[in-house]
Amino acid sequence: SGATFYITGVQLEVGDTATSFDNRSISQELSLCQRYTIFGTSFQAQGYSSTTTSITGYRSFAPMRAIPTLAYSNTVYVNASSLATLAVSEEGFSAKATGTTGGANSYFRTNWSAVAEL
Repeated sequence: SGATFYITGVQLEVGDTATSFDNRSISQELSLCQRYTIFGTSFQAQGYSSTTTSITGYRSFAPMRAIPTLAYSNTVYVNASSLATLAVSEEGFSAKATGTTGGANSYFRTNWSAVAEL
């Protein structure tokens, strides 16, 4: 029935004055979006005793617009516990989990998000 309408390359503006159209690459748009929200699939780190702390981190490709709020989900521990954020900035963050059994490999895996919305 031809009910589909496709449109691209349009910029809507408020007011009487038109501004020039910005053609940005996909990588440039992604970088701009990552200033507000970044999601990580998972990460893990290993330690070797109960006194060892497993530490890992993330360094942002583009600095975020502000210090983000971090959230962890679906965290899995093996011979480790107590996932905690060590440091966080616009450039990235680091996190740790402490080993729980002496002499055993320990690690953690988690999904995370860093959000610096307006």
